[in-house]
Amino acid sequence: MRVCPKCQSRYTDETLSFCLQDGAPLVDETDVSPDHPTVAFDADDAETVVSKKGTDRIGIDIPRESTEKETQERLAVSAREVSDQDNKGTVKTVAATAVVMVVIFLVAGAIGLGIYLNRESLFSSSNTSASLPTGTNTESNRENGSRDMSPSPSVSPDATPSPTTSPTPTATSTPDVEPDKIKDVVRGRLNAWKRATESQNLSSVMSFYASRLDRYYTRSRVSRSFVRNDKNRAFGRLDSIAISISNLSVEPGSAGDSAVATFDKEWRFAGGGRISTGKVRSRFDYRLSEGNWLITGERDLKVYYTK
Repeated sequence: MRVCPKCQSRYTDETLSFCLQDGAPLVDETDVSPDHPTVAFDADDAETVVSKKGTDRIGIDIPRESTEKETQERLAVSAREVSDQDNKGTVKTVAATAVVMVVIFLVAGAIGLGIYLNRESLFSSSNTSASLPTGTNTESNRENGSRDMSPSPSVSPDATPSPTTSPTPTATSTPDVEPDKIKDVVRGRLNAWKRATESQNLSSVMSFYASRLDRYYTRSRVSRSFVRNDKNRAFGRLDSIAISISNLSVEPGSAGDSAVATFDKEWRFAGGGRISTGKVRSRFDYRLSEGNWLITGERDLKVYYTK
């Protein structure tokens, strides 16, 4: 006979080791008091338990649905937290990108404004320089203007005018402003340039050009060396050059140190077994520099034909 020392239940099955009611280890009947009911098992009957006191079966019932619901709620909360963190990170990234773009825009605007102001300053200074003829002394003009605008002293009726002495004129290298003389000089310089070009004498041709040209065909502000290289390449390809000039017109500048020559230029070039002919309306700009009329501009105004 086996006895539960905790609930005093008795079992006739000697093979049992633990109480079927509370799980306590069973002991032999000799170890407990004989006043307790016993539990008998028949082969065909269900188990019968007799005890002095009622016992309740201990168990924990965890609803499956509530557990799954709590798990889903926890997962939803975790997902919302992750989403909130992602949203915060995205907002920070967008804000940082916006700040960087604003800074770049401001820097670019400042650079553009600086370039614009610099160009305006250069354009203004160049216009001022271009409006003054070469060789004009602005300081002298200011002084002369100041003297001209100063009020003349009043002469009283009784005052005896003192004889005035004219200042001795100083020799200056002012240009000859007679238009006819300028036209003759420019015509002579143009014909001399023509002869030097036909002879393909590069040094002689370059003696007619200034150190810098304001315009050379399609280019602006080119150096004398650039013109020399261009002429040298042309002479290297040609065996003979023939040029005729007609309809020449020379317009002197108002200051007497510049002139514009326009003329029809007809040519015949031969070289490399080929012959090229053509006729254009050309313009040469001249500037008086150290006593010489030098070319400061060379370009074609109109093309009549080329073959």
